[in-house]
Amino acid sequence: MLPSISSFAVAWRQWHRPLMLFTVAMAALAVFSAAGLVVDGRTVNGDPVWLKPLKFALSFGVYGLSAAWLLSLLPASRTGRPAGARTGAALALCSFLEVALVVFQAARGTRSHFNGDTAFDAAVFNTMAALAGGIWLASAAVAVLVLRHRVPDPALTLAIRAGLLIALAGMAIAFPMGGGAQHDPATASLGAHTVGAPDSPGGLPVTGWSLEGGDLRVPHFLGMHALQLLPLVL
Repeated sequence: MLPSISSFAVAWRQWHRPLMLFTVAMAALAVFSAAGLVVDGRTVNGDPVWLKPLKFALSFGVYGLSAAWLLSLLPASRTGRPAGARTGAALALCSFLEVALVVFQAARGTRSHFNGDTAFDAAVFNTMAALAGGIWLASAAVAVLVLRHRVPDPALTLAIRAGLLIALAGMAIAFPMGGGAQHDPATASLGAHTVGAPDSPGGLPVTGWSLEGGDLRVPHFLGMHALQLLPLVL
């Protein structure tokens, strides 16, 4: 028997509060960024300046909601929800600061990722890289907590475990993007999305994924959101 809408509403109100507040903030940012696409004609690397904040708001919002749901599955024991509350708070904080820096650079009309144009821009990107490491570590801690416990449905247990492991692998792909091999002193770039071709405007609509070389954003995106897709499929 499917749960009623009212019972579901009561359930999600009890989910991890910092992550739920983060998800609401991302929903608000998505609306704001969508409006920015209409009223702000500036571009960065050929793309509308508010496109990246919109994509980050949608992606992080879905991920934050998924993490809050996962933590709600933990038992009330000491190694369950109390530990999950601390880990989820760290995930929410690092994620919020990461997206905030993306928005900050968009408001300035400059690129947020791999930007070495000035010492300040490089410091912003390096801070984002450190926060990305914090997000990965917090996500790994959530995965460890969740993997230690089974949910009643075996198929859902398998989907959650596979989704978490694939998500961690997909998120880790972000680190080679900023690796030394991807640095280009000629363009003051501290990394790149593409392997085998320079990052350039164009690519697939909306995503901007390269049509000329291997684009690390593809496995990064698909891996990160396996956490949402697999529980729906299985």
